Amino acid sequence: PRASETRRRGDPSAMSFYNPPQQMRRSYEPPPPQQSFNQSNAAARAGVGLLFQTSSDGRIVVKEVVQGGSAWRGNVIKPTDVIVNVGQHNVQKQPLSNLRELILGEPGSFITLGFQRGGGPQYYDTKMMRGTPDFLDKHMSAPSKPQAQQSAIQAQQTSLQQQQQQQREREQQQQQQRAPPEGASFNLMQVLPILFFFLITFANFGSENTSATLYTLARDPKHPYKKETAARGVAYFVGESFERKYQGKDEQLEELEAGVEVEVLRNLNAKCEVETKHGRQMAKVAKTAGDAKALHKAMQPGPNCEKLAKIFPEQI
Repeated sequence: PRASETRRRGDPSAMSFYNPPQQMRRSYEPPPPQQSFNQSNAAARAGVGLLFQTSSDGRIVVKEVVQGGSAWRGNVIKPTDVIVNVGQHNVQKQPLSNLRELILGEPGSFITLGFQRGGGPQYYDTKMMRGTPDFLDKHMSAPSKPQAQQSAIQAQQTSLQQQQQQQREREQQQQQQRAPPEGASFNLMQVLPILFFFLITFANFGSENTSATLYTLARDPKHPYKKETAARGVAYFVGESFERKYQGKDEQLEELEAGVEVEVLRNLNAKCEVETKHGRQMAKVAKTAGDAKALHKAMQPGPNCEKLAKIFPEQI
């Protein structure tokens, strides 16, 4: 099965972007029955690896394409694209919780999503397989022939660029070898800019803390003070010089807190995936033993999965 394929009216084998009429009449595969959503849970369902956010005008925008997911493998959906429909359901200006329930489903099943490129008039839809990165690694088919050809072309272009760069470097070396030296003062003038650059770099390195030393996600002796990000209330810990360094620098603080949230998102994703795998293994054991209570417990989402859904409800 293909992770992502796009369709053009009258030509299902080609990918295209087009302007749909105001009343789009398109054929979609029917979504899974509503009952299946109600009976399933976070531990047994999977999405396509997209992170959404609601814009100021109420539209649902792609914030991030998660690496390893079905959307990332398809390489069609881009950040800032606006989702329009899930299957035959129009999701424009709908709550993120509704979108989440429509997209999540059984790993290995397919879902079709429709988007507007960058929120503009160009519309496209793409069909993807639901599943975690590990699930997709095991069940995705090999790349199609056009994709393989495209990869080969890109590899050839990269090789050609490298050869051209090497040729330019050889020509520069030959010119330098042919140029007569102009004495020690000439060589010193060539080296001075490099020395100056390194001096400035090391001076900045000594005076400016990196983000890794500015905060931690767990309290320690050097970072005893707790703070929370303004956007999501994610906790992080800072040292004594933090407030002084970011006083009156709202944009820099916002950028740092965005980095905190991305780091927490990646950590929770990794831990939630481990919990999900463990839950599936325990569910198999419980089914074999006929233990309904143990099966129910195994199918419940783990603490990190619950925390992920609470802090990042748009992570689908």
